[in-house]
Amino acid sequence: MNQIINSKQQDLVSVVVVTYNSAKTVVETLDSVKNQTYDNLELIVTDDCSKDDTCLVVDRWIQENEGRFSRVCKKYSNINTGPASNGNRGIEDAIGKYIKVMSGDDCLVDNAIERYVVFLQREGIQFCVSNLELFSDDISIPVPESRIASYRRCFELCKEKREDKLKRLAYEYVLLSPGYFYTQDAFKRSGGFDSRFPFSEEVPFAMRVLRAGFDIVPLDEKLVRYRYSGSTLSQHHGKKLGNRRWFEDNRKIYYEYQFPELVKSFRWLKAYSKMVQYEQTNLAYKDGILPRVGGGILCVINPYTYYNMFRKVWGRLRKSRNTSYTQERT
Repeated sequence: MNQIINSKQQDLVSVVVVTYNSAKTVVETLDSVKNQTYDNLELIVTDDCSKDDTCLVVDRWIQENEGRFSRVCKKYSNINTGPASNGNRGIEDAIGKYIKVMSGDDCLVDNAIERYVVFLQREGIQFCVSNLELFSDDISIPVPESRIASYRRCFELCKEKREDKLKRLAYEYVLLSPGYFYTQDAFKRSGGFDSRFPFSEEVPFAMRVLRAGFDIVPLDEKLVRYRYSGSTLSQHHGKKLGNRRWFEDNRKIYYEYQFPELVKSFRWLKAYSKMVQYEQTNLAYKDGILPRVGGGILCVINPYTYYNMFRKVWGRLRKSRNTSYTQERT
């Protein structure tokens, strides 16, 4: 049931739409913002030097719909800086009490902002994450069940205590950042997006928020329609390895944010193993026989190599034993 907030009493909410080559999808995103049941909205569109007609499409849409919003701001960069800096630029000019950052290809359900604000005010908190509704950008290709199950698991893990979320983020990213909604105060006090890692902002931001003492509280409603696409930044068309810039950011993030957290929680084996995995992948990007030899050596000295081998062998033994027991009974 919707709880309508009197428009005269509404706090301003800044919706920051971050775009990059979003010409085909951004109108759908902007329409979903315009259609919100919550009235007092500021719209900020920040573009990261798109190579398509994103800015022209946005300009045309704002010219037709500007009157819907309490304030409209456009920030177009002439160089590509990555999602972290793009998001920071947008929030720099935000004057709302609350912040909703969304990608230029996702959508809000009509009462999303209203439900977010009511939840934060009712719970007396400054940061929450809603559930997501996944949809495909190609109706002929449905979202894989494995991906839906993965996101479902992630949302369930959002229900952990703040300290447990922080520990888990040291080795596994499970928070659904498209569902984030927070106060401007929480964003500023946590330090915002870490622009040192322009192409992988999610883990540093979440860990900054949690370390600043804010919990990321789950709101069990699907308020964001998250567009599933087979092509992502983490993919690399030349190799089966991930995108090199994305990998380099994640490798640095591990040493800066995650490794110290693992050591602090006495998970030394996990810390060492993850370090070996990153260095092994780093060598795999390089050509020549020496990196291959180095990668092989790292594989041999990684304790999790043997742990995984043991798990596979043990699993097969258990399966074989269960099969034999079933046959004997029949």
